[in-house]
Amino acid sequence: MNLIQPTASVPESLRSGEVIVPCRLCAKTIGVPRWDAWNGFILQCPHCRGLHGKPWRVKSTLLAGLLFNALSFFFTMRPRTAAPLLCITALFAIGCNYASDHVALPLALDIVWSSIVGLGPMIINGVILLKHNSLLDKSASQLTSL
Repeated sequence: MNLIQPTASVPESLRSGEVIVPCRLCAKTIGVPRWDAWNGFILQCPHCRGLHGKPWRVKSTLLAGLLFNALSFFFTMRPRTAAPLLCITALFAIGCNYASDHVALPLALDIVWSSIVGLGPMIINGVILLKHNSLLDKSASQLTSL
């Protein structure tokens, strides 16, 4: 794999806040942080070096992006990545709102900004979803071909 993924722990070195689950590829037990297990984030198995995680469903992920807007970043990203992106999105939305109220700009620009603020997180989550599912499929096919 060309992307570095966090590695799951072996059950002997299990830390607090982790759950024991079988690897989806080699079926050996691994320790996965609760947040990663709940969301199905990708982790590298310490036994087979394959990628462990749950495939995400398109409809539920995009619906969360539409309903929860930027808060849905926490469903598709780890908190260290999602929190700054949430802040950037909120600042962009506040800036767009301020500009549309205090600066005389064309209506078309307001529509474009509103579309970016409203649909941007859903589009970002869609790209992350495609990357996530393709990495899982690629890992499974590489291990079965060996």
